[in-house]
Amino acid sequence: AAFTKVDEIPYDFIRKRLSVVVRTKDAQNLLITKGAVQNVLETCSFARAATGLEPLDETHRAAIDEKFRRWSADGYRVLGLAIRQFESQKTFSRKDEIDLAFAGFLLFLDPPKKGVKETLAELAHRGIAVKVISGDNRYVAAHLAQAIG
Repeated sequence: AAFTKVDEIPYDFIRKRLSVVVRTKDAQNLLITKGAVQNVLETCSFARAATGLEPLDETHRAAIDEKFRRWSADGYRVLGLAIRQFESQKTFSRKDEIDLAFAGFLLFLDPPKKGVKETLAELAHRGIAVKVISGDNRYVAAHLAQAIG
């Protein structure tokens, strides 16, 4: 295999991210972090670009935020992805989640199930009010509400 898992920093609801460490075939340790975009950005000092790593400045942050908002408004659940290489280290902890390079996004689409619109109409017809509680951000929740009427 090209990568061997070395360690894991588990997800928790405070950090809203998780990290794994893999060893590459050239014996480099690569920390890969995924999670809520803003929480991943908190760990980043750099951004990956076509020319290599660049400092994560306000221009990069604004571009990342704009993509996050646009994809969320289209109904995607958006996670951030960041990486950092380590030379030789045997154990890893949350303290290692610093100076990462923002590497991109993971997008997931979970459209409403068939029949939801009809079910909501039937509930309204019976006088039952429906309240929406969502773990998604407001853009995804608004898209879902609009999609089901």
